[in-house]
Amino acid sequence: MQAQDELLALFADYNPAVWPIQLVAWVAALAGIGLLAWRPSPATDRLLVGFLAAIWLVIGIVFQGVYVRDIDPTLSTVYAAAFVIQVVLLVGYGVAGNRVRLRLERTPTVAVGLLLIVYALLVYPLIGVALGHPYPEAPLFGAAPCPTTIFTFGLLLLAGRPVPKALLVVPMLWAVVATPAAVGRGVYEDVALLVAGIVASAIIAWRDHRAADGTRTMTGRATRVRMAER
Repeated sequence: MQAQDELLALFADYNPAVWPIQLVAWVAALAGIGLLAWRPSPATDRLLVGFLAAIWLVIGIVFQGVYVRDIDPTLSTVYAAAFVIQVVLLVGYGVAGNRVRLRLERTPTVAVGLLLIVYALLVYPLIGVALGHPYPEAPLFGAAPCPTTIFTFGLLLLAGRPVPKALLVVPMLWAVVATPAAVGRGVYEDVALLVAGIVASAIIAWRDHRAADGTRTMTGRATRVRMAER
């Protein structure tokens, strides 16, 4: 119980200090998904990935680097560094490299991605209220690492193949580390964090592998046809 109180007290101090970033991030996320549905384009892709990178940067520096330091200075440094690495990867692959192509297609992969996004934005805070830790004690998307990581998995599932696998490493590591710690402190809505990581990583790996096999098969057939025509 003491560990749960410590975690909830941390968010009770942190949330008012960074308000209204939670509301701004929530509205911006919905607006970004709406823009993606209305006008998918490389500019929209860069905008959404850049928005996600900005959230990871704030969480990495402010939450992990400042507030977690009061609990564990060593872990604070490690977590902050990991989140900043994720920012660099998002900017490098998604903004500068434009290698994250987002589309709202009618596929099972996109459906799972949208479910994770809805969970991070809507279901996650509602579970927190039901469990007795509403705002300001609640971890919220845009300010807290766990719902933001769930949203990240969801957004990457909207990306067309192939997804740069480096973008999954830090979120997956965070899911493995944070889920048991959060659930052990009574934040049961974070059970979905590890599930989201496993499901998203498996779907992306399987889908991209199938796509690569299909490309190799088509290339091989084209090569055989050309050789036969000579």
